[in-house]
Amino acid sequence: TFTEDEILLPDGFEVMMEWERPIMERSAEIVCHNHGDVLNVGFGMAIIDTAIQKQGITTHTIIEAHPQVIEKARRWAADKKGVRIIPSVWQTALDDLPPLDGIYFDTLMPPMIPFLLRVPGLLKPGGVFLYFQYMVQFENLEAMVGTGLALGIEMHPFDHIPPNAYYRLNEKTADGRYSAPLFIYQKPGV
Repeated sequence: TFTEDEILLPDGFEVMMEWERPIMERSAEIVCHNHGDVLNVGFGMAIIDTAIQKQGITTHTIIEAHPQVIEKARRWAADKKGVRIIPSVWQTALDDLPPLDGIYFDTLMPPMIPFLLRVPGLLKPGGVFLYFQYMVQFENLEAMVGTGLALGIEMHPFDHIPPNAYYRLNEKTADGRYSAPLFIYQKPGV
C-alpha cells in the first residue's frame, strides 16, 4: 500500500516512512561525497533518490525489484538526468555495473551479508558504501570487518518518530533528540 507518508506491506509492516527523510537526506550527502557514479538499491518512496539528485553527481543507478515500485521509479526518473533504472533484484544486476563512487543499500528484509561481501569489488578507490538499519544486526558488521573497507558510524540526530509497529528507538540524545546509526564504509585510495 502506498500513501503520501509510507509504504506498507499487506500485514501493515512499515517498509518506508516519511519521517525517515532527514536520515535519507544525510545519507545522500555522505554517499555522494565524490560527486561521481552512485547506486541506490531499493527505490521506496524516492526520498533518498531525490536527495541524491541534489548532490551534483555524474550518474545515478537504481536497482528495484517490486513491479509497482519500478513503475513509480520510472515516472519519477522521466525528467531526471543521468538516471538508470534496473528492474531486477540486486543478485542478478550487480555483475553489469561499472565501478561506483557511492552505494546506498536499503531494501526490505535484505539478505545483507552476500551483498556486503560484494561491496569492495563494486567501489572505486575512495568510494563509499552506506546502509541504514535501525535494528542493528551485528553479523552484518562482522561480515564487513574482513573486506578491507574502513568503517565509520555516524549517529544522526533527528526530532520525531511517530508511533509505529516495527521501529523503536529507546534512547534519546542529551538534548532530547532521537539518533539513528548510519554505517559508512570507505574503500582506501584517492
